[in-house]
Amino acid sequence: MRFKKKPIEIKAIKFLGEDGMFDWLKTCGIKLPKTHRVGKFWNKLHDTELEVQYGDWIVFHDLDDIYPIKDKVLKRDFIAL
Repeated sequence: MRFKKKPIEIKAIKFLGEDGMFDWLKTCGIKLPKTHRVGKFWNKLHDTELEVQYGDWIVFHDLDDIYPIKDKVLKRDFIAL
């Protein structure tokens, strides 16, 4: 059998350790350098708390499905528009 992945267009922002990017994103370790900070947020679709590290991307598939993805994975699997 053969399979083809549907082309999916996503929106993503890079987490750079900034505080107050979004109301739903809590930046932890404010006293640490930005490169050591992490962000935490709630994924409503899967009912789980997720963590994003400095340099990772936050992907918006839709409003309920928001998830982190590593920079190298994003660049490997997606093409910038």
